[in-house]
Amino acid sequence: EKELNELKNKVNEKLKIYENLSLKLKDIENEISMFKVDEVENARRIREEKLLNYKNLLSQLKHQEEMVKEKLNQLEIVERKLQTAREKIKQKNLADKVCKIIDLLRFSYKEVVPLLRKVYIDGLRETVQSVMDSLTSESERSFYVEIDDEYTPILIDESGFKRNVNQISGGERTWLALAYRVGLGRLIMEAKTGQSFELLILDEPTEALGTEDRSIEALAKAISNLKMIRQILAVTHSEELAKEASTKIFVSKRNNISFVEKL
Repeated sequence: EKELNELKNKVNEKLKIYENLSLKLKDIENEISMFKVDEVENARRIREEKLLNYKNLLSQLKHQEEMVKEKLNQLEIVERKLQTAREKIKQKNLADKVCKIIDLLRFSYKEVVPLLRKVYIDGLRETVQSVMDSLTSESERSFYVEIDDEYTPILIDESGFKRNVNQISGGERTWLALAYRVGLGRLIMEAKTGQSFELLILDEPTEALGTEDRSIEALAKAISNLKMIRQILAVTHSEELAKEASTKIFVSKRNNISFVEKL
């Protein structure tokens, strides 16, 4: 009987639980029945549309961002090109200024060249004349030297008669050539180094001279009168010219062997 009562109690408890659950189920069904399916479906559809629109907007935003980056890159490229163009314009302006200065210098040079040439020719003539005076100081003749615009020397005698190199004698030609070379050498040496003409080398200076008129002897004395040159070396076969040398070096060749001796 005791067990039966316990069993009845358990059954009664289960029945109460069942009744409670049934009541809750009815409440849930009532709540569910309160919702309209169309509204829920419409809300779901709207949600999906909003989500799709959001995704589209996000995609468009990313696309716009990429376009902005691309435009910025293009702007940087354009800015670099503009900077390069500005530099080129500056260089062009500088080049134009330099060209104008060069044109001005060229114009000035063309204007100055004739004057410079005249000054140089006058200086060359004076130098050659000074050498010619030294060469002919012990002779009974005096000559004047004129140099034209082509730097060609012209000899003028005491009577004022002008003769070019093709119209003068061998001795006069030697004197004129020697005076011209020494004078030109002095100007070049002074222009390049600022120093005087210290060394003169002559190779067969008596080639156009003869012994009968004593022109070689006159040339030797003339060379010895060139005091403005510290040292003069002359290569010659003429004994008359060698007599005036302070130091003589004789070179001979025997059996294909060269011999050098100081006399």
